Order: sequence, then C-alpha cells, then structure tokens
Amino acid sequence: KNPQMKEMMRAQQKVAMGQMYGGLSRYLSLTGERKEQLDELLLDRQMALAEMGLAMMSGDKEDMAKRGEEVAAVQKEYDAAIKALLGDDDYEIFKHYEESIPEQMSVSMFKNSLTGDNALSEQQEYDLIAALYDARKALPAESLLNQQNSQTPDPSMFSEERIAEAMRQLETSQKAAAERAGTILGAAQMEQFKTWQKQMADMQRLGLNMAAQMFGQGQPPGGAAK
Repeated sequence: KNPQMKEMMRAQQKVAMGQMYGGLSRYLSLTGERKEQLDELLLDRQMALAEMGLAMMSGDKEDMAKRGEEVAAVQKEYDAAIKALLGDDDYEIFKHYEESIPEQMSVSMFKNSLTGDNALSEQQEYDLIAALYDARKALPAESLLNQQNSQTPDPSMFSEERIAEAMRQLETSQKAAAERAGTILGAAQMEQFKTWQKQMADMQRLGLNMAAQMFGQGQPPGGAAK
C-alpha cells in the first residue's frame, strides 16, 4: 500500500513486461500511440493482478474464492479493452503470443546460451517455440504446470502431491519436446538443449517448492527445496 513501493514495483514490472512482450512486434505492426496504449494496458493489468494475487495469499479459503472471482472479472475487463484496441484479428494473434510467452522466454534463454556456429537461426527459434508450446498444451488443462504459468495461480493447488504429479508431467513433456527438437536442431545444439532442459526442470522444481511454502501448503516434497 506504500505509494513509493508501488512506484518501484511498477517500474520493475514495466521492464519485465518489455521483456515478455518485446517479441510481439514480429507478429503485429504496433507503432506510436497504439503501441503506447497497449503497453499501458498490459502494465495496468499486471499491476492490478499482482496486487490481487498478493491479497489472496493473506486470506482464508472463502476469501480466496471471492478474490478469485474478482481476478476473473478484472482479467475479462482488460481483455475487452485490449480487444477493442487491437481489433478481432490482431487480438487473436496477441492471445496466441501471450499463451506462448513461457516458451518464448525459455527459448530466448536457450538461444542466449548458444554461440558461434551453434547459434539458433530465426526459423529454428520459431520452430522450437512451437515444439515447446505444443508439448505443454498436451498436458491436462488442470496441470499445476499450467497453473504456475498463469498470472494468478490458485494457492490451494500447491500441495506435495500436486507438485510430485507436476514433475512427472514435466518429464513427459520434456521428452516430447526433445523428440521434436531433434528434428529442428543440429547435433551440437541438441546436446546443449538436453543440458538446458535439465536446468529448466531444476528451476521448475525449485519454483514449485517455493510456491508451496509461500502459499502455506507446508513443506515441499522431501522436506526442503532441492
């Protein structure tokens, strides 16, 4: 509630949103005032959802359910505003881009780990994003991995059992992604991809364990974050 803290958070979120949506210009020709309006809408939405998400952490189950409905209403309101700004066709492109942000950021990290002759081409980057996205979308809709990628995850879902289930699902998803990646990447790139996948799995496990502790669901699997 501190105005200075809010201002600092907004500045931080602005940088983060720039990274998340920086690649949107590849798909949509957004310039001038229209781009500024979209940037402001995205930032305002992120701040609203972040504030509501923090409030959910301090409430009881009944309060969480109520706030969950409020979150859905806020999301719907901003979606309508973005659609009105972009128009139907560009909005569909925007939504698909937004749904694949986890994969775009992941591939960006992998791309930055490659140098010289192993560097990803633009086509390889697009194809790899699609491979990772398809692998994740093949997961059950209720998968905790999809919850974790949402802007306002359900705190009650971060139990030891759900985390263990999510890690099994991640292993299956990574195997499917690796099969597709084998048709996209060269041999040397593929070796680095396998190493990168292991690193991503470790980060995913740590993130889920931290979420379980933060949301008050008790100790993560094994009693401590690994």
